[in-house]
Amino acid sequence: MTFTETGLPSGRSWSVTLNAVTHSSVTSTVSFSELNGTFAYTIGAIPGYTVSSTGGSVTVNGANQSVAVTFSAKPVAYTVTFTETGLPAGTSWNVTFNGTERTVTGTSVSFTVENGSYAFSIGSVTGYSFTTGNYSSPLTVQGTPVSVTVIFTATQPTQPAHSTSGLSSLDWILIGIVVALIVIGAIAALVMSRRRGGSSGSASKGTTSSESRSTPSDDPPRRRSPRSKRTGFPATTLL
Repeated sequence: MTFTETGLPSGRSWSVTLNAVTHSSVTSTVSFSELNGTFAYTIGAIPGYTVSSTGGSVTVNGANQSVAVTFSAKPVAYTVTFTETGLPAGTSWNVTFNGTERTVTGTSVSFTVENGSYAFSIGSVTGYSFTTGNYSSPLTVQGTPVSVTVIFTATQPTQPAHSTSGLSSLDWILIGIVVALIVIGAIAALVMSRRRGGSSGSASKGTTSSESRSTPSDDPPRRRSPRSKRTGFPATTLL
């Protein structure tokens, strides 16, 4: 019984297992000597190649049997990697490549393909825009791995950080403004109150002074001494 291969490079080792016995060869044929009967066989795998049939059975009935084995080189596969920058750690994002969608929370996602051109798209992330540099869909793979950088840029302002009390920075600013207005109002009210009090006091003092000037004295009026008549003589006591 003879197994004959085609497709392998010259000198490449290959093997056949028949009836639990394995024979290897670096030529194009592997042979067995068997009596009549039906026997199962398997073809050993060769890295980088596919085989027309991985196994089967063959019947020997008084004559030599020949089995053809065809090896074909597997197409070379290359890795296409998408790596993101700009997203906060743990943010979910996704890539659809050649019809396959993959969602990740890490910084990169990879696909393995043969040479060719492949469509791809990047899923949108709320609050971010993105670019893919020099690469656009479709992406061409030609004999080498491909790495695509996806750059995300925030389009919305970052939310203000919250303090341990649960209030944001904006909350504290508003509270400060309200407190300042309250303090200013209180100061203004106090100043106005003092001004009104000062005006009333001045009026009271003026009234009191006027009254004190118009009130007659409690002392009895001084009596004026009588004036002597003019007689031409000095007013003297006559002896």
